[in-house]
Amino acid sequence: NNKQHISTTTHKTSKMANPFHPLNNNAQEPPRSIDDYLESAYRHSSTIRHRQGLLLDIVHHWRYYIIFLALGIANSGDSAEIGCTNYILSSVNFQHDILLKEGEDGDEVDFAGRGAAIAGAHFAGMLISGLLSGVLADIWGR
Repeated sequence: NNKQHISTTTHKTSKMANPFHPLNNNAQEPPRSIDDYLESAYRHSSTIRHRQGLLLDIVHHWRYYIIFLALGIANSGDSAEIGCTNYILSSVNFQHDILLKEGEDGDEVDFAGRGAAIAGAHFAGMLISGLLSGVLADIWGR
């Protein structure tokens, strides 16, 4: 009988120790969930945008738009560079002047060796510049 009294008391005190428990008479309102917080932030931001307009939003966040513009230009430049490399590698004059390997079987184009080295130099440059810019960004701050 004494064990039952102890377990009931412990159960009641654990309910009362929780300030958000519904059986607690002094229960507080539970904290907002992450979904409630994100929903209220979305509603708040959409009403601000509606009131101020898109132009003021651009004025206040111009740094982010400049970053996205710079990333877009870099991406298009990179794809143009890869396209030019493919165009140059497929040129007959380039193949004859640079990729031609003289051997005992006659003259043949060395795509596996020289062509791959030229195409791989582009990606090696991207790797080195990416590592260097990452280190410099960590030193100077982002």
